[in-house]
Parts: sequence; C-alpha cells; structure tokens
Amino acid sequence: MSRADVLLNIATAARLFHASDGAGFADLLIDGHRKTLPLRSKRFQAWLRQQYYQRTWDAPSPAALNAALNVLEAQAQFDGPQHKVSVRLAEQDGLIYLDPADEFWRCVEIGVNGWRIAEDPPVRFRRSAGCSINRSDWPKNPRALGRLRRAQPFLRALGTEIAFGREGRSAVGCGLPADADHR
Repeated sequence: MSRADVLLNIATAARLFHASDGAGFADLLIDGHRKTLPLRSKRFQAWLRQQYYQRTWDAPSPAALNAALNVLEAQAQFDGPQHKVSVRLAEQDGLIYLDPADEFWRCVEIGVNGWRIAEDPPVRFRRSAGCSINRSDWPKNPRALGRLRRAQPFLRALGTEIAFGREGRSAVGCGLPADADHR
C-alpha cells in the first residue's frame, strides 16, 4: 500500500463536500464536535499528517500528501454534496446562525422565538486566522438584525460582542473576556 493510499484510508473519517465555487472541504469529528476545514488548508493537512504519523511512526512525503489531496478534492467536488460555507454568520430556513468562534465549535441559533446553543448546526462555518466577518454574510432584513441585538447578552457570555453602528451595520468581535463590562 502506497503512502498516498494510507492517507486516503485515513481520510475516510472525514465527510467530504464542496462549496458553490467548487472548493473542497472536510467535516471532521474532533473531541466530540464537528470542525469544517478546507482540504487545502494547513490545518487539514496537519490533521492528515498527524493521523498518518500516529499510524505509521513516519511522515508522508510531500508527493504522497499532494496526491492524496488531489484525490480528496476530486471526491469532494464530484461525489460530495454541496454545502454553503460561511464565515461567522449564516442564514438558513429563516434562522440565523452565529459562530462565536469558541473552542467547542458551538454556534448560536437565532429565530423569531429567541435563541439557543446549537451543538451540531445544519450550516457550515469556516474559521480563519482572524475574527473579522464578511459583511455579505449579514442578513439583509432589519428583523434579523433585531434578533441579533436581542441575543447580545448570550453572546457576551460566550465572549463575543456585536457592535451595532449607523444604519444597522454590525461587526462581530471575538476574544473578549466573558467577565468584561460590555455596556
């Protein structure tokens, strides 16, 4: 069995899918929660190398890693379902999902009847190195922004703050201490 075959065997633990632009992603179950990683990201490749090392006590060659990633990307694009991947904020079926970027990969589900913690939301979030939000992900309707305002106390408890500016435009911050004064 080649090194690339071993990597592909390891990757069967991932649920592969693609975004609307064709980019391949993997959902991994790590420490009891789902993480969504781009296949070409350093974090996914580090996970794959770690799993390979734990099984073989060796490191895969760059050629084997690249060959496996090419196959995984093709599987995600052609065999995997398409899912929308959002950064920090998503909307689906009339509900808003906000990713506070906590260590447990939880998100806040916000609807007309309030909010709740969603441990395994139907939406996928991609986490970048920074905590900035893509404004195109924000819902366009004012009622949705009102629901976000009502969820503010919960978000503060998770260490996240929504700052509302003029005309309802918002920005989400992260890394705020949960006990900080956010008035």
